[in-house]
Amino acid sequence: MPTIYRALLELVEDSIEISYNSAGVLAHMVSDGEEAWNCLTVRREDVMASVVKATNAWRLDTRRFINYRSFRPILRLLPLWHAYASQHWAVWALANLTTTDGAK
Repeated sequence: MPTIYRALLELVEDSIEISYNSAGVLAHMVSDGEEAWNCLTVRREDVMASVVKATNAWRLDTRRFINYRSFRPILRLLPLWHAYASQHWAVWALANLTTTDGAK
């Protein structure tokens, strides 16, 4: 399954929605730690590098069409030093969410 989401990271033609959501899923998956990836054919480190690469390609001022009931799932990723890609995605998501729609 990580392979499918990893491929979707590159879909940014019309918007970053698919890439953003795929990166979010992968950010939560890699946050589970190295042990959770032992039975998979894709390396966790490679997936983390792909998440960071995708996130770095997005414009921070991109307007997205997403509503969160809570920031809690994103905030839980911030202290996870073993999952730098999770932190990277979470910081980008919070920065984007808090700067692109001041009305909310």
